[in-house]
Amino acid sequence: MPVDRKALANALADSSKTLHYIVDRTTGKILTLDLNDKNSMTTMTQRMATEKARYVQIPKIKGRGHFEEMEKFISQMQDPHLKDRLQRALTSHAPAREFRDALQTKPKELRAWETFHQETTDKRVTEFLRACGLT
Repeated sequence: MPVDRKALANALADSSKTLHYIVDRTTGKILTLDLNDKNSMTTMTQRMATEKARYVQIPKIKGRGHFEEMEKFISQMQDPHLKDRLQRALTSHAPAREFRDALQTKPKELRAWETFHQETTDKRVTEFLRACGLT
């Protein structure tokens, strides 16, 4: 059953503490589970317990996952000034925002980041699908 790769990518990237995502192997749909919705939680927990092979929880990217992605991108930078600025962004109180802001003045590097990020995301999606036997 085909899975919507874009929806899966969004689920993998979502860092929400209250939203969790599950793939229904039968339909290929990405299901959203809101931990604040007790009725949905109970229903889905029961369904997952009785049909274990049907559902796969989509893991959250670990806390450093996004950070490591930015570090890897920085390591490939040629411009020493921008490289330094991006490294300083990672030490700020809002590293992702500062990182993106630093790239806003450099359209070529911003496009390179977007391409790099998309490739990394595609790789995560493929690895998840393969690990679940959904490819």
